[in-house]
Amino acid sequence: MSSITLRSYRTCFSMKKSGMASDFFNHLVEYALVICKECRHGVLPSHVKSYLQCVHSVSCKQAELVADEVSSWTGLIEYASEVEVPSHVTQPILQLPVWPDGLMCQIDPGHCRQI
Repeated sequence: MSSITLRSYRTCFSMKKSGMASDFFNHLVEYALVICKECRHGVLPSHVKSYLQCVHSVSCKQAELVADEVSSWTGLIEYASEVEVPSHVTQPILQLPVWPDGLMCQIDPGHCRQI
């Protein structure tokens, strides 16, 4: 095995072992969500690989390793239709941005996703 191949193998192995997903994402267990630490918005588990490659220019191999790790997190929402937006939150969710205008649909907050 060449030194370059060996180094790449060791890098990939150590990346997977070190829990790289937590470098990029927070796992909000209470809400069953994956939140990007930098952008502060939710990412569906099935979109993690392409999200990292397109938005954060992460290499294909690294994005794949992170996506595999995220897919091992239990209880995550798989589809956007499963997201339940709370009608009110007593404390801000620290991993998500807080909008100072506080606007939210009041006509049908249970179904409306628009302001």
